[in-house]
Amino acid sequence: QHDRHTASLYTMDAQTGHLLKHISIPRLQSCGTFNLITVQDEIAYISGTERGSHNPHCLCLAIDLQTGAHKWTADLGECIGTTTPVVANAHIYLVTLALQRGHLHALDAQTGKTIWTHTFERHQAQEITVIGTDIFIAGAMLEIIDATTGTKRWSFADPQRILNGPPMVNNERICMSYEDSPSHTSQSEKREKSEIILSGEPSHGSGMMAVDQASMQLQWIVPLPQW
Repeated sequence: QHDRHTASLYTMDAQTGHLLKHISIPRLQSCGTFNLITVQDEIAYISGTERGSHNPHCLCLAIDLQTGAHKWTADLGECIGTTTPVVANAHIYLVTLALQRGHLHALDAQTGKTIWTHTFERHQAQEITVIGTDIFIAGAMLEIIDATTGTKRWSFADPQRILNGPPMVNNERICMSYEDSPSHTSQSEKREKSEIILSGEPSHGSGMMAVDQASMQLQWIVPLPQW
């Protein structure tokens, strides 16, 4: 909860709703549908962009919910927003968003110190997916990043489609939603899609795709109707 000058983090009893304490925190705002807070082992990890600043910086902080103490605050630089913090491998992973770039950060969960940073091209702002020591990013291409070193293990690009959803991962494949890339749509296809929309029939400008993890090849594409 925040006003013009201050912000507070409240803790409540989950069984009764009784207010336990409130903790003063920096005034931060989220970007789009991303969450500001992740809680694990009685520690709250909060990230966001400074409110009311002419040169807003993205911050990530750790707060001990038992004592209310601020364990650390990390300044991640001047950016327009952050994704939801993810806790894994004794690290905090999150992306700070620039105009055409995303910066994936790995912070030490105990100290907030930056362990590594990976920069990638992005179209839309997406959440990351962390599975074991793999981080999956849907940017201008699908990338898998080594969670311990920040190095890129492999990538998959499809110039005809824009990835517009966070990767969903199982042991065999990586699934994600997409939109057709306007730069790879012919004039006749654009005219046909316009006629379909005007006639009230479904358009096939978006859908789902799957990439096989073993071969790193596109496995299937399914266009979805647009109503």
